[in-house]
Amino acid sequence: MKNKNSSIRKNILKWKYPLVAAVIVALAVGLYAIFGHHNKGISLIPSTVPSNSTGTNQQNQNPPSTRSPSSSPTTGSSQPTKSAQTIGNSQTLVAPTGTFVSNHHPSLSGSTNPSGEQSVCITSVGASCFIEFTNTKTGVVKQLKDEAVDNNGTAYWNWDVKTAGLSQGEWRITAVATLNGDTKSTSDQLLLEVQP
Repeated sequence: MKNKNSSIRKNILKWKYPLVAAVIVALAVGLYAIFGHHNKGISLIPSTVPSNSTGTNQQNQNPPSTRSPSSSPTTGSSQPTKSAQTIGNSQTLVAPTGTFVSNHHPSLSGSTNPSGEQSVCITSVGASCFIEFTNTKTGVVKQLKDEAVDNNGTAYWNWDVKTAGLSQGEWRITAVATLNGDTKSTSDQLLLEVQP
């Protein structure tokens, strides 16, 4: 009986470490299959910054009047809102808000909807902000260049969906602000739905 139990234990020990190693490898491969394809590198989106926006007052800049990621719509007013002024005077980083895209249904052909976009990020003065777009099916990530916000706590980008390389489909929109090593992000409630 002792010899039988002893030989069973030896066989278990003999296979224990290779079995554990195989399980770890299988888990690693599975996790890569699930999450690894989402990190395909980030491509920068060609954009321009309105010439009167860097570090100046935005009196002549009219942000687009579409829904912001918060539940309240933007007003399209040329004057900074009270919340933007409050955010601009803050010493700590505030999560970004704003009209992250001016059109949530752009068209690559430009026939049904224009492909041009304006993006706005509002956060604390002294911070920088970028906006990224993640394809919900492929995990491909495109990003607007990181910009320092102006004296009102606002960064602007003008860009085009066609030259950005955004393919037809749905893209998740996230604005990311950083200040003194702190990072905060906000996701748009709506997806960017690129039409043919």
